[in-house]
Amino acid sequence: MLKVLTMRKTELFDFLFKTVILLAVYDGIRHNSIFYSFSFVKEVVTLILFLAVLNYNDFKIVNPFKNFAVTSFTFYILTVGTFLTIGYLNLVPNPKLSPIGMHVKTIEFFVIAYLFNFYEQMTNKTYESLISFFVNVYVVYILFNIASYFIHFPFITEFRPYNGRISSGYPTSDSQSMLFAFILLVFTVNSLKRYKIKFLILSLGIVIQATTTGVATYVFLTSILIVFGNYLVGKTGTRKNIISWLYILATVTFILLFLIAYIDKQTLDAFYVMITSKSEFIIYYLKLKFFGVESEIGNQLVTGTYIVRGNAVKEAMSAYNSFFELLTGKGVALAILVENQFSFIIRAYGYLGLCFYILFIIGILVKSRKNGTKLFWHMSIIVSILLLTNVSQITTYLYQIAVSFALAMNYCLSRTKTIEN
Repeated sequence: MLKVLTMRKTELFDFLFKTVILLAVYDGIRHNSIFYSFSFVKEVVTLILFLAVLNYNDFKIVNPFKNFAVTSFTFYILTVGTFLTIGYLNLVPNPKLSPIGMHVKTIEFFVIAYLFNFYEQMTNKTYESLISFFVNVYVVYILFNIASYFIHFPFITEFRPYNGRISSGYPTSDSQSMLFAFILLVFTVNSLKRYKIKFLILSLGIVIQATTTGVATYVFLTSILIVFGNYLVGKTGTRKNIISWLYILATVTFILLFLIAYIDKQTLDAFYVMITSKSEFIIYYLKLKFFGVESEIGNQLVTGTYIVRGNAVKEAMSAYNSFFELLTGKGVALAILVENQFSFIIRAYGYLGLCFYILFIIGILVKSRKNGTKLFWHMSIIVSILLLTNVSQITTYLYQIAVSFALAMNYCLSRTKTIEN
């Protein structure tokens, strides 16, 4: 009887973790569906999982990371951040947005990272099995996303919501979460050749989102894997496989775009403009950053979205009148409209908060290094995806990113040096 009860309990824990993943993956598409108002469901399930972890640890807050650097930022926002957010509630520039809600989401980002550390202990299953589930859910999500472009499902409230993007979800968040699934698939499978179809579907899903951040991160990852794949993954022929798969991806993309053109040529034109403009922006930025070369086209590309974001940052900073305010921030209220994680932290929690956030990043890198050189490089790539996402998103606010990063981070922190073999 005890064995049956234990088995049922581990299955329940496994169900809760997998439900969190399902809710995270489909969170983007929820925005354009009849389930829009059901956002609270993922918060409720996360809370239930948190209580389950507390119960598992006899209602004690156990620090599984055993590293002050990893937990320092969480402690800072729980104390100083909470005090400042409540203290400056009157500064909200948009009454429709909740500073308290965004502050709670920031805390939740690190709570989720904490929860996923206990998966193996609570379920008696391996992290690899959970990653496999995560990848499979994303493969199905991508196929559904493509299908929803051609078929207007009754529960989708807005058909083809993005001009030039083959998506019914939230393109930037979707693409970055898919990148976590992509790299975890590469890191965990025994035979890359056997998983060729999944690799292609994930790659296709990333590309058709047509986001600057997604395209840039994807190019970065595939370049790293092509050059250092044999060392990072430890599977002979990795570089050759990835190069050949990129050719197949180009073929699949061409077929997909042909179908889109057949149904709606205007969308194909918009997709082409979107991809080329994103690529031109990346090339322009690299030329400007490393060679100081400017161009009229590049300046026009920057003028749109990035000037608007820059003005939002300047406007937010104009309200900071003292060194103390710059050091500690003024809570989340003035940071709501900034679309950059680093800027958000500075405005909400000050430069001191940014230092703690950097300490958190350094902490997980140092801790992963103790598990072996290869895991350190795996963690470095995972952190790179997070940092690139930080440039265009408030990642601590996005449930998709929180769950994807938590899964990837805890995989590296929970493995041992045996992976080196």
